[in-house]
Amino acid sequence: MAPADDDCDFEITSRWEEILEWSAQSGRFSETTKTQVKAIYGGSKRCWVCRGGMADCAHVFAKEDDQTDCWDKAGLIPPGANLKSKENAIFLCKSCHCQFDNAYNPGIVFFPADLEFFIEWEKADQARRKEAAQNGAHVRRSPPTAAAYKAHQVGQARVDPNSIGGLYRTAVLDTFFASDLPKSVRREVLEYRSRLKQWHGEPMYTIRQAFIILGTLQVKLLDPEIKRQLRELQDLYTSDDLEDDDDDSDDDSLLRSVNRLNRGTKRPHPGPEDGNNAGPRGSVHGNPDDGECLGDPQTSPKDRQDCLGGSAKRLKRGCRSVDVTALACRDLASRDHLLLAPHRTLARRWQLGPDMTTEDAIRIRSHFMAPA
Repeated sequence: MAPADDDCDFEITSRWEEILEWSAQSGRFSETTKTQVKAIYGGSKRCWVCRGGMADCAHVFAKEDDQTDCWDKAGLIPPGANLKSKENAIFLCKSCHCQFDNAYNPGIVFFPADLEFFIEWEKADQARRKEAAQNGAHVRRSPPTAAAYKAHQVGQARVDPNSIGGLYRTAVLDTFFASDLPKSVRREVLEYRSRLKQWHGEPMYTIRQAFIILGTLQVKLLDPEIKRQLRELQDLYTSDDLEDDDDDSDDDSLLRSVNRLNRGTKRPHPGPEDGNNAGPRGSVHGNPDDGECLGDPQTSPKDRQDCLGGSAKRLKRGCRSVDVTALACRDLASRDHLLLAPHRTLARRWQLGPDMTTEDAIRIRSHFMAPA
């Protein structure tokens, strides 16, 4: 039995080490901040989610979050906000902290219960900024603050004027320590953890955390209406042309260009309606409207020069020179020397035209560079 007990101790120790590692990811708050948060909750240091003891201050918007600069640049973080302040702090036990800080697959997230308020706020804010832009003024985005959300909730009679903040919904996406409980008890525990609760901090910090689950398959566990509201809000925050145009760096503009929808959508082969545009397979002849090309025996030497860009050119190769024009005309006179893709044509004025593929260019170059 001793080895089994040792294995059990090892598993428990490993589990707590994992929890401690997760709980340390959000960094530390100062003792002053912890005291301020403790005072808000009546001197209690219980976990905000499960009401368990031994809770500590955790960051809602993690200090190491790579999206911090993006959110600040987009105006989604309230002006003058400090991620080390009490507005970004929440008391969590080590178990809930571990689940909350999992950036890849969080087991717990919380966000404002009234997401429609944030949707309507953003729509109105975009209209305000658009009107200002029409008058030649640039106005930054103004996201809802904790005070604005609380005032709205008070106006809706959802919270008391003396409350610490508005109501927030906890989405529990993992049963974690409740998984071993009887089903009836497990349901009661999960219902308790996911109830609506007041929180004092900035709501935008919680929305950042909520957006993370939209990129996981666990989003299927959310109510469809909640999922729709979160996605609509995310779309509003990421489709603001005014904010994007003003704040886009050169790199952002470049990335927008390379990620455009129509990249690679040009048909590589002709469709039925393109039958008149392509010559027979293996031919360098294009449309009759394109004029005669190099492979046409009726083409005059002068025309052959024009096909290659005008005056005759010479390419220096080692100790001897090669007449490029003569070489090209000689090799291109027979269509067996140049097999273009069936959907390509050669216009008289082009040597390497915009419709030619890389493969076509390589074939032409191989003729130019081949020994005489």
